[in-house]
Amino acid sequence: MNDVLSIYFQFKHSSVGHYLLPAFTIMEFSFLSYFFILIFSKPKVKTIIKIIWLSFTSFACIDYFILNKLESLDSFTIGIESMLIILFAIYFLYINLKDSVNFSIYSTFNFWIVITLLLYFAGTFFIYLLVESNRYNVEFRKIYVILNSSFNIIKNILFTIAICMKIKPTILDTSKPNIDLDDDFIINRTP
Repeated sequence: MNDVLSIYFQFKHSSVGHYLLPAFTIMEFSFLSYFFILIFSKPKVKTIIKIIWLSFTSFACIDYFILNKLESLDSFTIGIESMLIILFAIYFLYINLKDSVNFSIYSTFNFWIVITLLLYFAGTFFIYLLVESNRYNVEFRKIYVILNSSFNIIKNILFTIAICMKIKPTILDTSKPNIDLDDDFIINRTP
């Protein structure tokens, strides 16, 4: 969707497209930061993510409107966004792999969403950084389309897996009796 909209606005309404792409980057980072705030349990980590979000949003606005003046693609800002999302994802995996003794982490939808974000942003990190310097290179455009489309397909497949994950019930079902048929503790008594 983002690719279709950016192509449309780039060719039809070039002045609108220059405002939409930076806005998309800020909105994308805002939504993903909010997602990470929801899945982390420690208040300190949530506060750090909020500070990073505020800093990134401020930096992106300064970069778009003062430094770049919307004359080029925001590849530097996209690179910073990618690095931050990758760091959030790695930290999430570190915390959950360190603490996951009783459950398998891959059975949760949070894991699949984080893996999806990690793969997508790591895979597209360098091509987004190189877009601005290779804007007029025809060969780079072909490689860009192939790589970006491939990682978008992988991202969509993994998001589909995450959406299809069943949420395990956290409330114990008390309607069925819990009968322990283990006979290890039966003591045979003879009268």
